[in-house]
Amino acid sequence: MSPDAYAIHKGWVDVLDSMEADLETDRMLIEQSVVPSNPTTWEPPQHLGPIPIELRPRAADLLARLVTMTEKLTELRDTTGQQLNAVRSIPSVRSGASVYLDVAG
Repeated sequence: MSPDAYAIHKGWVDVLDSMEADLETDRMLIEQSVVPSNPTTWEPPQHLGPIPIELRPRAADLLARLVTMTEKLTELRDTTGQQLNAVRSIPSVRSGASVYLDVAG
């Protein structure tokens, strides 16, 4: 492998390592029903050129895991929205009326 090819390969390995670490951090948060608070927009590194063909299966696997994580995050967002709506439906204590909260249903 030429020095340039090695540098490109190493650069992409570093990019994929970083993305996988971020995804793992987000996965752990989502499993605890915590919405990750630092969303980032990813741009392919222009200085590296196209991803080497030998790294494409790893990138495809990462993309599949990102799709799965996006689905889980959407479910978490929807569940959180339902819970917020339930909390908002509780009358204000200042209303003077008794308040009962059905935690089972």
